Amino acid sequence: MVGASGSGKTTCARIAAGLIEADTGHATIDARLVCPGDVGMCFQRPQDQLFAQSVAEDIAFGPTNKGFSPDDVEALVAYAAARVGLDQQVMDASPLTLSGGQARRAALAGTLACATYAVVFDEATSGLDGEARSQVLHLARELANEGKAVLAITHDVSEWLPFADRVVFLEKGCVVADVNVQEAQTSPEVYEAAQLDCPLFVSVLHELLEACYV
Repeated sequence: MVGASGSGKTTCARIAAGLIEADTGHATIDARLVCPGDVGMCFQRPQDQLFAQSVAEDIAFGPTNKGFSPDDVEALVAYAAARVGLDQQVMDASPLTLSGGQARRAALAGTLACATYAVVFDEATSGLDGEARSQVLHLARELANEGKAVLAITHDVSEWLPFADRVVFLEKGCVVADVNVQEAQTSPEVYEAAQLDCPLFVSVLHELLEACYV
C-alpha cells in the first residue's frame, strides 16, 4: 500500500491490525472478520514495541498475553527468533542495547510470534542497511507464500514490487488504484493519481511498451 504523506496508509494499517476502529465498514481477511490477535503489526519505529527486560521476554509477551501454554510460548519464541536470525546473545540482551537492524529484527520476531493470520509491515525497511532490508523483503514474501496475508505500508514502492502481488494506491484516504504488479510496473498514471513521483524504471518500461505497439 503506497501513497503520499497523509494519504491514510498508517490509518489503514492500524485498522487492519485492530488497533483502531474504522468509522464505517470492517476489516476482513478472505471474507472473515478480523478479530483481536489475528494480525501482527511491525511498527515504523521498532523501539515502540520493545519494552521487556530481554529480547526473549519481549518476543514471548504476545503469545503469553494471548493465553498460550508455556511450552507453546517457548516454541513460538524459538520459531520467531529463527525466522529473523536472532542468536542467543541477542535474545538474552536488553532491547535498549540493540543496533538499529537488531531492533528491527527483534520487533519482527515479536510480531511473528503472535500473528495468526496476517502481518502488517509499516515502513519496515526504513533505516536498515542493504542486507537487513533484503531479509525483511524476503521474509514478507515467504510469509505470503506460506498462506499469511501480508500488508506492506511503504513510500518506496520500487523495492517492494519484486515481492508483491498487488499494489494499492491511496490519496486523501481513498483508493485511487488497486492493480497487479505488472500494471504497477508499467502504468505511470497510477502514480500520478496518487500524487506520487513515478519511478524512472516505470516510465522507461511504459515508453518501451508504447513503442512496441506503434
